[in-house]
Amino acid sequence: MDLLIRNLRLENAKGVDTPDLKKSVEQQMLESKSTLLTKDLASMFRSSVMRAAYLSQDRPDLSHAVKNLSRKMVSPTESSLADLKRLGRYLKKYPNFAQVFATQAEPTSTKVQVDSDHAGDAVTRRSTTGMIALYGTHTFKHASNVQSTIALSTGESEYYALVRGGSTALGLQSLHPIWESFCQ
Repeated sequence: MDLLIRNLRLENAKGVDTPDLKKSVEQQMLESKSTLLTKDLASMFRSSVMRAAYLSQDRPDLSHAVKNLSRKMVSPTESSLADLKRLGRYLKKYPNFAQVFATQAEPTSTKVQVDSDHAGDAVTRRSTTGMIALYGTHTFKHASNVQSTIALSTGESEYYALVRGGSTALGLQSLHPIWESFCQ
């Protein structure tokens, strides 16, 4: 994380409270026409985004922002670099994140919570599925993914999110016998 902040030259920057901002359709359309980064800056952008992706494996608070930045790696622009710097300023303010796995009774079920953002990307009209899987009170899987199909309505995008969540729940449920043998 320190290397990411150094690469972005944010050592003396102020921190921010959120890793990403919800942008209006107009902002997204304007940013899609932003100037491309030079070859050196594009390389630094890609390297920094992958460092952030590594951090996001254990930090659900970074998932959505890193997903959005990763989608811009092919042709990074000045606006995508500004988004990356915002993530860096968030990490500067909140460098530590702890997931506490307190002792709990053996859970009887796995819970998966999903939500979708219908046509959240104004340029491609694709929706995003956000998901978190809980085993009792413990979070053990989280994701923020762009839906592969363009949903024609909010209901349709929510349905795709439910299918994704159900599929994940069934996959995690199939691991239960393995967990039991591991814990003994």
